[in-house]
Amino acid sequence: MQQKRDVMQTIGVLAETVGVSVRPEWRDGVAAHFEAIANAADEVATVSLPQTAEPAWRFEA
Repeated sequence: MQQKRDVMQTIGVLAETVGVSVRPEWRDGVAAHFEAIANAADEVATVSLPQTAEPAWRFEA
């Protein structure tokens, strides 16, 4: 429950900082997206690249 409260507090602070309003009925959905983003970031952080890896300027499939 502490994490949920922290996410809700973060939403409030960020909304105020950028000058947008987040309706109360939207906050649970916004919180779910923030948590999904945090989970994805955790996954990316586990990837290790070799020291010789260089950033790509453009992705081509």
